[in-house]
Amino acid sequence: MEKWEQVLGGLYEPVDRLNDGTAWLVYDKIGKRVCFLKQRDLSSRDLYEKLRAMKNPQVPEIYRLAEQEGRLLVVEEYLEGSTLADRLEYAGGALEEKLVLCILRELCACLQPLHEAGIIHRDIKPSNIMLTKREEVKLIDFGIARLSKGTGRRDTEFLGTKGYAPPEQYGFGETDARSDIYSLGVTLQRCLGKDYRGRLKGIIARCTALDPADRYGSAEALLADLSRRQKKRTRQKEMGAVLLAIAVLLPAAWWKFQPAAEKNLPQENVMEAGELAENVVPQEINAATTSQGQETSPKQDTAVPEAVAPVAAQNTTETRQNKSANSFKYPFLQRSQCSFYLNGAPFEEGIGIPAAIWQNWPGNEEARSFPADWTLALHIDNESAADFVSPRLEVAFDGREDSQNLPTIPSGTARDITIPLGGRKISGRLCNMSVRLEEAGGASMYWNFQFYLER
Repeated sequence: MEKWEQVLGGLYEPVDRLNDGTAWLVYDKIGKRVCFLKQRDLSSRDLYEKLRAMKNPQVPEIYRLAEQEGRLLVVEEYLEGSTLADRLEYAGGALEEKLVLCILRELCACLQPLHEAGIIHRDIKPSNIMLTKREEVKLIDFGIARLSKGTGRRDTEFLGTKGYAPPEQYGFGETDARSDIYSLGVTLQRCLGKDYRGRLKGIIARCTALDPADRYGSAEALLADLSRRQKKRTRQKEMGAVLLAIAVLLPAAWWKFQPAAEKNLPQENVMEAGELAENVVPQEINAATTSQGQETSPKQDTAVPEAVAPVAAQNTTETRQNKSANSFKYPFLQRSQCSFYLNGAPFEEGIGIPAAIWQNWPGNEEARSFPADWTLALHIDNESAADFVSPRLEVAFDGREDSQNLPTIPSGTARDITIPLGGRKISGRLCNMSVRLEEAGGASMYWNFQFYLER
């Protein structure tokens, strides 16, 4: 690292050593920011020059390039957040389709200009995809990327990650944009789980075709097919809504225009709408409600489907009251407020701790420990219509993971959860802390914080 400092004019202060020593976390004294400093082969200079000139918003910004003893030094943007691999681990092995769709669109927007510039990443996988604190998607680690030659010759270097790299990347052909499309497809499948059968199934199958000719020719073509499939799905939903409306309204219209004589049936044979609703409540629902220890009533209406809401609005006052009593209860994490406080002060992303403070902490120059009275508090406001039942809190800090089950937080109440920091170590000068709050059913919220020991 000392030689790097000489080449870079002492403008960067080493913070931490990464990987096998080919990468460092450094502090830019002029820009006053934390950066990555990496060693790369000098032959990749043209590739990194292109990346630097492109300023692709889905790729870490490259601040500086320098040569030293036959190696290329790359100073690039440090991203705060978590990798897609981390998110998968926290989510238990699969992500929601809606989130994966957003990631897919962002990655296609990233790959299209890269491929147009002839840059093939060749190592797309969850651990090389970052989700920042601002929920931005970034493609990282261009260590084995190459500039496409377009000669049709086979690749001579067998590089990539097993399971994600396409056949041509192992000597069966020349890698091009379709090679990244293959890795992207495998990544999508990994994010959604092996048993996934949703709307992206066909897209994944085409992305991961063994013959490159059967894959999408570009990220733009992939996006176009995704848009076409979604429009088709929207049309099907609209048609379904129309058919449902016809099925609901047609009987009512038929009855309205019947001759009055035909309507004068014996009173005992006429069943009011409210009575009909009361008598057709499925027995399974009553049994399920009883099994949960709640009282059941023969006059309690079932939840009204959203598509039939305009018709249900014409029911009696009693029916509307029943509907209100059974209104849809949103998941807790969609209707709650969570905030953090460090030693009583609002805390959001991270903090630089002055040397005058941390130098008095237990430990040495290699690692320091937080004092016993330092705490991080999580304040939870349950503003949802449902109780937050058996929440689970997981905290990861400097390689150590802790978890605890919390008591149920009733609807309309608030609670403070204390996360002790005392005794937790900061190895080197920088450390990350992640907090995950999970509700029953698998939905979760995730935060990532950073602590930096200033000089």
